[in-house]
Formats: sequence, structure tokens, C-alpha cells
Amino acid sequence: VCLRSGCCLSNCTIKPGAGCISGLCCKNCQFHRQGKICRESIGECDLPEYCNGTSDWCPEDVFKQDGTPCGDNDSCFQGRCRMNRIHCVLYFCLVIFLVLSSPLAAAHLAPLNCFKAVNTKGDRCGNCGGDGLTYNKCQDNDVLCGRLQCVNVKKIPQMKSLGSIVQTPVDDILCWGTEFHSGRDTVDVGSVGDGTACGDNKICINRTCVNIKILDYDCNYTKCSNRG
Repeated sequence: VCLRSGCCLSNCTIKPGAGCISGLCCKNCQFHRQGKICRESIGECDLPEYCNGTSDWCPEDVFKQDGTPCGDNDSCFQGRCRMNRIHCVLYFCLVIFLVLSSPLAAAHLAPLNCFKAVNTKGDRCGNCGGDGLTYNKCQDNDVLCGRLQCVNVKKIPQMKSLGSIVQTPVDDILCWGTEFHSGRDTVDVGSVGDGTACGDNKICINRTCVNIKILDYDCNYTKCSNRG
């Protein structure tokens, strides 16, 4: 690396006048100026990283504090804005149902009665967690934290690796989800993720709907010209 960079002498010592050899904050053997972005933010819950002017390495990737408002009354959690309605589009259109010939927003989040009817069953299709043998029925307050339910699904391809696709009629609505699966390398895309909103000032944590105060969010993002 040293010799290939052109910043070193033949004995692998750094050339006179060179400040660095390689790294995201090094170019032409010199440090990038302080404040130059070395890693762009990815999504509204990520933060950009900047060179400090004295090091060739870009700082560790960091995110906005858990609980930071994002999306439409949603919250950042572990670097991502947790939005169930977007998950229905991403998972149930692009990943599971691949509605390529339909509008992108064909599938969307099901109403509360879908979640309640399915997730209070306590089986593979509707639950608030389990070990693959037994499943926990969701309490009424936790139904939005169980299996993800979507509506308005138009097309279903064969994708066995993601488990069985489940259609549940509730009143005059068809609720769509997936069975729980464990012991596979694929992610269980049919479960509601931690940090997802489940009510006013409430989020899902470990399949339970809890007050968002559990995140101890204390950042006033209006400071420093809305830069936190």
C-alpha cells in the first residue's frame, strides 16, 4: 500500500512533505481539509462524517440519536427511520410480492383490525414472538408490534425462501402477511421491527408497545440551525 500510493520512499518510509499515505481523508499524500465530508449520510437517520484535517481516516459511522423524529411522526432507531407503511411497499411489493406491473404504492399498511385479528391468535401467522414451536398471543395494546399486515396486494410470485404468504379475511378486508420462520439465513421480513411506531409517542420494543421515553431521547435538534 505504501509504495503503490506514491507517498513513500523505496524503504517504505513516508516521503518528505507527505502527510498521509491512504484513507478516505487522504489525497495526493495530503490530508483533506477539516470539514470535508468523507462519508455521506444514508437516509434521514444517518449522519455524515467529516475529515478533521489531521488524520487520514474517516471517523466511525454514527447515527442520529434513537428517538429522533423522522418521516411522518416516526422515529429513528439504530440508524433507520422505522416506518411500517414503507415496509409494506418495500417488503410486500419489491421483496415478497414484486408488484412490478402495478404502481409502487399498491401495497400499504393494513388497518388496526387486521393486526388485531391476526396477531391475537398466537400461531405462526400471527404472534408477538415465539421460538418456532410455541408463539405468544399479542395483547390488545401490542398487536401493532406482532406480524406485519398489509393490504391491496396485487400479485404473488413463488418465493419459497421467504416462507409462506398468508391471506386473512377480516370483515371485508384481505390482510396479507407471512408466517414466522426461524433457523433460516434469510431475515424474517414479516415481523414488525423494533423502533416502529405503535401509537402516539409509543414504539415497538421486543414485540411490546412501550412509551418512547424508554429511548431517553434528549437531543434538541433545533440547536445549531437544526443540526442538533
